[in-house]
Amino acid sequence: EKFPNSGGKLSSNIPNKKRKTTSTNNNEIIQVKQGGPEVLKHANNKNRTLFLCYPDEDEQLSSFTAAAPNSMAEQCLQYYKGNYIIHVGELYGDSISLDSHQAPWGRSSSWKFQLELQKSFHCVLKCRLRSSWLHVRDSISVWKRTTMICAIVFADDDSGGDEEEVRYKHIPLEERLPLDVAAPCMQHLLSTEL
Repeated sequence: EKFPNSGGKLSSNIPNKKRKTTSTNNNEIIQVKQGGPEVLKHANNKNRTLFLCYPDEDEQLSSFTAAAPNSMAEQCLQYYKGNYIIHVGELYGDSISLDSHQAPWGRSSSWKFQLELQKSFHCVLKCRLRSSWLHVRDSISVWKRTTMICAIVFADDDSGGDEEEVRYKHIPLEERLPLDVAAPCMQHLLSTEL
């Protein structure tokens, strides 16, 4: 059931006899309550982690116009004031589908959400899901809110006088994912100095 006014709470001490856990305390589980974007408006949810699992799967994801209605995931991101997001599903570039409704953004969250997520957060963990359908490449990823550190104004070289402001975000070295990634058939190329 949905509890839109109290969703999103995690608790680790709710007994559940139907579910086994790997915890040393067999009564310890994590409970995830459902709720929509409106729950994130409440100040008491600020310090919680936002968990999004296939948030936009049933929505039309192929509308690539700025006027497209906001998806549920994008609305959640708009209201969420906390520091961590856990996303389950496909992300940009991971989908193997050629369907125009899914490629290249995947089938789980809208392109607008993914752009806004990249703008305000940075990924600190991404792991493929070992149990997944054959036609999808799902992952679980953890995103941390990014601090914006500076803006640089570039003067126009022409006599027009236009200036361009570029903003940069700060991602500590220990929170950066490696850029070196290779398919197994190309792994040997990463071992040489370029």
